Amino acid sequence: MRIDIKEERDIREDLDIDRFNLEVENEKNPCLVYYWSKQLSKEQRELADLKVRLKVKRADKMLFYKKNPLDGITKPSNDIVQAMVDKDKEVVSLEYEKNQKEFDVNTLAGAEKSMDNRRSALKNLTELYNKNYYSYPEASRRSKIDDKLDRQRAMLNEKKEK
Repeated sequence: MRIDIKEERDIREDLDIDRFNLEVENEKNPCLVYYWSKQLSKEQRELADLKVRLKVKRADKMLFYKKNPLDGITKPSNDIVQAMVDKDKEVVSLEYEKNQKEFDVNTLAGAEKSMDNRRSALKNLTELYNKNYYSYPEASRRSKIDDKLDRQRAMLNEKKEK
């Protein structure tokens, strides 16, 4: 079974398992794992790119504030320059973006782990199916033996009475 991995997917729907259709569920599982792993990889790449942009922006702002100190400060210390960089609107904006991207990466890492748990659940459900867990109840072997013993006792009792 092929799944369209180009469309936007919902993790909650992808984690659902139809236990009465395990063959299809087992067939589509690798595609779902691939989709969520690819999403995580994309977000991790974007986070790495964002960290580089932030590092470059911080370096540019550090040089700018060292060359262009605030009024009244002729030679700013490193602490003052660092404080000015930390307060810079562009740096703050990139820090916020980085935090959001880290949240997205962590969320997708959880989705990927959930897909691994789904694989384990499929394996367990398949084992239960193979052991006829979902079949209709049958008389147990013990009750069949009890029935046979009851018939034998009845036959013996009939012979005693005669």
